[in-house]
Amino acid sequence: MTASSERLLAFFYLNRIESIFKFPFSCSFPRNACKSVSVIFAFLVEERYGVQDAVIIRGTDSKKYEHHFWVRASGRIYDLTAQQFCGLRPILGSLTTPLALRFTEQEAMYDAGLVDRAEVIDLFRSGIIPF
Repeated sequence: MTASSERLLAFFYLNRIESIFKFPFSCSFPRNACKSVSVIFAFLVEERYGVQDAVIIRGTDSKKYEHHFWVRASGRIYDLTAQQFCGLRPILGSLTTPLALRFTEQEAMYDAGLVDRAEVIDLFRSGIIPF
């Protein structure tokens, strides 16, 4: 799944410029796009790899009331927008995330909305979204 994550990351950077697939905050990726990107990643992991336990995690910093989103799938963490935080790189298949120390209140979400699942899957199957 790491190689697929890297292909998807490259697509998101290209998409930021070319607007191939519009989703909330696609033009500012990785900034503010963590929820949308996590939803897209979860859809693709389920579709391509048949992963049944992909969960979107919403972490909250209760002191600042800020949120950040990432995906836990097959016991691993995938955070394709971690680089929006100083000194971090995308997290691709790690057992932990340093952002869990900042966003200590964590809630699993199974349907975060924002992005149309059918559209994501169609774009993946047609080769537009690489994964």
